[in-house]
Amino acid sequence: MIRDAEKTELQQAADFAYRLNLNPVHRCKAFPIDYNDISKQFEKMLEHPHDRLLIFEENNQISGVLALLVDPQEKYLEAIGGVFAERNYHHVAKAFFDNIAYRYSGYFMHAAYPEGNAQALKFMESLGAELEDSDYEMRLKKGELQVCSPDKDVVQLTERHFESFVEFHDAQHPDVFWTGKKLLEAENKFRIHIVTENEKVIGSVVTSRQTEEIYFLTVAEKKELAYGRTLLCQAVQDAFSDGAEELLSMVERDNNSKINLFENLGFKRTDTCLTYKIRL
Repeated sequence: MIRDAEKTELQQAADFAYRLNLNPVHRCKAFPIDYNDISKQFEKMLEHPHDRLLIFEENNQISGVLALLVDPQEKYLEAIGGVFAERNYHHVAKAFFDNIAYRYSGYFMHAAYPEGNAQALKFMESLGAELEDSDYEMRLKKGELQVCSPDKDVVQLTERHFESFVEFHDAQHPDVFWTGKKLLEAENKFRIHIVTENEKVIGSVVTSRQTEEIYFLTVAEKKELAYGRTLLCQAVQDAFSDGAEELLSMVERDNNSKINLFENLGFKRTDTCLTYKIRL
């Protein structure tokens, strides 16, 4: 049976996901590694009016967990990781997807797994899901940040530059779900830092407040060396100042310059990440 988790089941659900996430063959992506971070993430979702923490229950025991960020206005779902299931993966995953396909018909959903979780990748392919990105997972723990100096040119986005930010972001990322307008409409979910030149945005970085993931780091052509590091540096420092214990980013496997940028600040390659998209 698929149902919403109760607050009294928070520890059980967190224990289940934490234990499975330690094993590469069960691991899900864009997901915390530390138990306390998982528990906090699930607690936030239980308190959110739209997000869902679902469990698959058999014989009065949890045998599957799926955490979902839900945006009803945009008909968008994002799995925080993906389906956690220790046994009968295809059976459990199909039950979850049948359930959410009924509840969220017409929504787009994203889920991500490492190459080591072969059963999850096989299941996503059986659904006809589209492989959207193939990345390295890169993580940075608080205290491991390398020398990083703030730059007065990097500031948090304010209304003054909303229009310029939308124009810049959409030109750099024409095919993403999170358009500039959607990012502004969900401003409380993100930290957005920018750098400008003659009042025009020429660089930006977007960090999720919910998953502490750096989604977009973008600098105008020929400005990467000048502002790439300082934008990332400021985003990292602000996230840690806000209480984050670890930051996560997915970096394209063939983007060597960006990989080097993250590694120079202390980020480590911790896994692979294959992101799938499917319309329910």
